[in-house]
Amino acid sequence: MSTDEITGPWRRPVNDAADRAGSIHDDATARRAGFRGGTVAGSIHLDQFVPVLLDAFGRDWFETGSVSLYFRNATVDREAVRVACERPSGADGAASSVRTWMKTEEGALVADGSAAVGADAAPTALAVRDLRAGDPSELKLLRLRPGHRFESQMPIDGTRQQARIRSATLTEPIDWYDGPSPWGGAVASPQTVIDLFSAAGVAGFGDRLGDAVAMYGALEVRHHRGPLLLGAEYDLEGKVVAVGQSPQTEYFWWDGTASDDRGPVATMRMMSRALKAGQASPLAGAGSGSRASGRGRWRSRRPCRPSGGVGRTRGSAPRRGPRTRQPEHLRSGRGG
Repeated sequence: MSTDEITGPWRRPVNDAADRAGSIHDDATARRAGFRGGTVAGSIHLDQFVPVLLDAFGRDWFETGSVSLYFRNATVDREAVRVACERPSGADGAASSVRTWMKTEEGALVADGSAAVGADAAPTALAVRDLRAGDPSELKLLRLRPGHRFESQMPIDGTRQQARIRSATLTEPIDWYDGPSPWGGAVASPQTVIDLFSAAGVAGFGDRLGDAVAMYGALEVRHHRGPLLLGAEYDLEGKVVAVGQSPQTEYFWWDGTASDDRGPVATMRMMSRALKAGQASPLAGAGSGSRASGRGRWRSRRPCRPSGGVGRTRGSAPRRGPRTRQPEHLRSGRGG
């Protein structure tokens, strides 16, 4: 292990959507698509990066920080993975950007990209990535074009995040996720942020998404003025920036913004793939996994609904990070 790296412990993320028949998380559906089994959603993997990024950047990561990842290989339920990032070169990590990644025990790369802190940090990995845009008229599954957009208002319902903590399925729980934080209330984890935008996107883009088996190809969460808070309501906007296809999938890239009455609080970039019928991942059966990370089907677990509120007021606290807690299934050694 290099002293120029910050490395987290081995964890075994839980596929908490394994019972969603017909989704990429369901063993039968995933195997028909060429995967080894039901896949762990990429949004679940995002949460595992947080303790390492707090080590690298401190509390500032939740204020002006980002994590930006492109998924290379899918993992299955309780498959051991570990996160690492480069150690920031600055004394306090201000306005710095580093490489970050996740690997399996066999050394397979699950995801890689960038993490950063500071308004003046270098562009994120997904911001500079070639999106490989294609001709929308050639797509058969997706009926989206660049420029398609939506607007909505919705709160962050903390019920699911708190349920993940209670059931020990949130891979890296920290105290700020279910108690007071330096910003006043409980903080939304990256997975919860993606859940919020996914629900808004499914409702906003509607039947343009079709009914294909879907999976995440890339995810980015970026904070601009502190974290999103559970129970707070935000104005959400989404816009398609590119569409395209590969031999196995059709895909679209879209950007999302969550704002309060003072402006943007957090943004997101997502690449979502729709699996073509009868097409398996090019890495299926390779032993280390299959390309992309699971999402399910185009459906929202919670619909968008109009609301009138805004985000909460931020507070103050010492700048040290929160205590992390190892989930019960990790403490007990369960998994496989």
